[in-house]
Amino acid sequence: PRSTGSLEIAGSVDDMDVIDTSVYLARSNGSLAIIDVTDPAHPDADFLAAPVQPNQGLPVRVAACEEAVYLSACVHSGFETYAHLHAVDRSSLAVVDLDSRQGNIEDLQCTAGGKLAVLDNWGLSLRDIDVAQGQHTVLGYGEFNDAKPQKLVLVDDLAIVGTRSHGLFTVRLPEDEGPEPLGTLDLPDLLTHFDIESDHPFSTAGDPGLLVIDISDPTAPHLVATMPELHNTSDVA
Repeated sequence: PRSTGSLEIAGSVDDMDVIDTSVYLARSNGSLAIIDVTDPAHPDADFLAAPVQPNQGLPVRVAACEEAVYLSACVHSGFETYAHLHAVDRSSLAVVDLDSRQGNIEDLQCTAGGKLAVLDNWGLSLRDIDVAQGQHTVLGYGEFNDAKPQKLVLVDDLAIVGTRSHGLFTVRLPEDEGPEPLGTLDLPDLLTHFDIESDHPFSTAGDPGLLVIDISDPTAPHLVATMPELHNTSDVA
């Protein structure tokens, strides 16, 4: 690998997504950095002020769709935590306040059809969002009880959800309906991060190290390999 360009961004980054030649960075202070990489040797940055100032240590997430970028931030209010969801028009950078509800948003992903999949600390919802009108419809919601969802990856209409306490879930996510649970796989430790190649998610999971999971049959995911020598791995791609 050879570096072609660089750009210093002050502060820490919680999440990122890429669409076309734009990179969207969700910063830990709740703001959004927009990096234009049309010329990779000379990336250019623009910044959007935080719609909501998140509390330190709570997740800030971003997902880039064709027309809008979605940004979530979590805020303490009294003894409760509330997740705020905003849409940012990709053309005008106008910010639309979509939703505020109790709990954390753990992950955001855009579907191939332009819907938004939202993983909170209880379950997974599919939302149809009209940014121009500032409206959204929850098409369906599926709970994972006490599994503590943490990470979401989409492959076509299949959602793979990694949790802190109950391993991995596979969920069918049709574009116009709610989530349909398919299969589960209990694992020996919490899933910290994972990514997918073909039908095999690769996951980091604490002491067990790197895990390789077969989801070719999403109703029966199963573990095919572990690499405990990689127990200190913090991420995978």
